[in-house]
Amino acid sequence: MAATKGLGREVYQEAFERLGNISAVAREFGVCHRTVARSLRGKQTDPAIQAGMDAVGTGMVPAMAWIKTKGTKDSPGYSLMLKPAADDADPLERIREAFTDLPAAPLAPPPLYADDDLLTLYPIADAHVGMLAWGEETGEDYDTRKACDRLRSWVGQCVASAPASGTGVILVAGDLLHADDQTSQTPKSRHVLDVDTRHFRTLDMAISALAACIDLAAREARPGDRADPPRQSRSSQQHGCPLCPGGAIS
Repeated sequence: MAATKGLGREVYQEAFERLGNISAVAREFGVCHRTVARSLRGKQTDPAIQAGMDAVGTGMVPAMAWIKTKGTKDSPGYSLMLKPAADDADPLERIREAFTDLPAAPLAPPPLYADDDLLTLYPIADAHVGMLAWGEETGEDYDTRKACDRLRSWVGQCVASAPASGTGVILVAGDLLHADDQTSQTPKSRHVLDVDTRHFRTLDMAISALAACIDLAAREARPGDRADPPRQSRSSQQHGCPLCPGGAIS
């Protein structure tokens, strides 16, 4: 931590010019993305908060800090909670920065023929990935794996029956996940939700299912429109797909 004490804009700027992105700079110095971004934008940290950061030897700007002073016979002591202004960086820019160092996924082979005058829309609504239902109580069992399997199956069937359109759109209309966060409660009324284990497991499985759906939609064409069998992806091998040799979605 002591190595980050006293770092200024010049240090971050030199590292940024050398490394090319804010995420890499933050990793090199062991500070958070926001600290580097604020410094490069020329924002000054409040002196009281900076004094506290220097006292503990950190370069990370805290989301909140308590500043306390001792009372004397002439003046009382004070205890203040300081909360720095919210970072006004563009969220999309921060997401773009976070993905800078990740290798791009290989492109799916395009169809040999597609009608540029057609657009196929694949709306996804109310998948409620992460919901847990007990069949004896609700009439049917439901969990994260079943939700993701159905999502892949539905998109696969739609792709198989859709015309070879020049443009495909996957529209996530809402309620893709059953719970918004790890509290497993509705955000406003705080009703407790029945969820299928860990929130980040649900996120990983939902992202994997959507990635498989995107891969399927990118290959949009009937099997007869291809001269060669399409390349099988791992997801289509596991779950079956009419576009793959021997595949079938039930």
